[in-house]
Amino acid sequence: MPSKIYQLIYSKREVLWEIFFLLTIFILVFEIKYYNRFYPNVFIGEEAVAGKSYGEALEKFKKAQKKIETDGFTLVFFRNGNSRTVSVPLVSQGLTSDTVAEYISLGDAESAVKAAFALGREGPLFKRIWNQATLMAGKKKIVFSNFIYEDAVRSLLDRELVNFYVKPAPAFFAATDKGIIIEPEKIGEQIDNDGNRVIRLLSEALITLKTDALFFSSKPARPKVTAVSLEPFLPLVKEMAKTTRLEFSYGDYLWKVSGNKLIGWLTLNDGGELIVDNQKLKDFLKKKVDPLVYNPFQNSRFEIRNNKLVEIFQGQSGNSIAVELLEKEPGKN
Repeated sequence: MPSKIYQLIYSKREVLWEIFFLLTIFILVFEIKYYNRFYPNVFIGEEAVAGKSYGEALEKFKKAQKKIETDGFTLVFFRNGNSRTVSVPLVSQGLTSDTVAEYISLGDAESAVKAAFALGREGPLFKRIWNQATLMAGKKKIVFSNFIYEDAVRSLLDRELVNFYVKPAPAFFAATDKGIIIEPEKIGEQIDNDGNRVIRLLSEALITLKTDALFFSSKPARPKVTAVSLEPFLPLVKEMAKTTRLEFSYGDYLWKVSGNKLIGWLTLNDGGELIVDNQKLKDFLKKKVDPLVYNPFQNSRFEIRNNKLVEIFQGQSGNSIAVELLEKEPGKN
C-alpha cells in the first residue's frame, strides 16, 4: 500500500514538472518573440500594434500628429449634390494680432506609445506574467490625450457653413386681404444631429490620431414654432391687430407701427408664451433708427499686412439703441 502511494505522488510530481517545463518553454518563446515589441492584443487608438517595435509605432503616430499640426482636420459637408470643405486648424489668429483662437489641443504622442509598450512589462515577475496572460484573453486600448475646444469648433462651423444649409423658417402671423392668418413653417436643413455628430467624430479621430477627412450629410431641421403651436393664440392676435399700436421716437423723429405689422413680430418662447421676436425688433430699429443715432459706437477695423492681422482703425465707444428696454409682453403694450 505505501508503495502505491509513493508511485502516485511520484507520478503527480512528474506531471507538475512537465507542466512547469512546458510553461517555462512557452514563456521563453513568448518573450523572445515579443522582445522589444508590443504584446498581443495591444491597440493604440484604432491601430493594432502587436508584434511591432516601439520605434515603428512611434514613427507612425508622430507622422500622423505632424500632419494634424500642419494641415489640421478636413471636414466635408454635403447637401443636394453640393459640398463644402472646412479645415479645422490647431489655432487661428483672432481679431487682434496678439490673440489666437484655439480649436485643437495635441498632447505628447510618445506618452501614449510608452504606456502601450509598458503593458505586461511592469512590476514583479508574477505580475508581469499575469498581465501578459490578461492581454492574451482580451485587447487593451490606449488613446492619445488630444481634445478639441468644442465652443470654438462650433463657432468655426457656424462661420464656414453660413448660407450653405437652408435654414428652417418658423410659422408666423401675417395680415392679408383675407384677414389675419398663420403662415406655416418651412422645413430647413442642419448638420447631422445639430453638429453633435461632428463634435463626436472629430473628438474620436483626435484621440486615435486618425487623419482621414470626415464626411457629413444634412438632416431635416424643423423650427420650434409651428402653425399648430400658434393656432391657440390666433383669436388674441386678431384682436391685437385691431386695437394695438406702437410708436417709437428718437429726438424729433417718430415711427408708427400698426397692429397688422406688430403681429408679424410675434413668436413663442421656449415656454410656449407669446412674445415679440427680439431679432425682428432689432432689424426694425437698425433700419429706421440706427442711421440717425448721434455719436454711434464704431467697431475696430483690421486687414492683413505681411501675413499678420493688423488693426487699422481703433474702435470707439458711443451710443446705441437699448433694445432690451423696449421689449414688452404683447398684452401690456
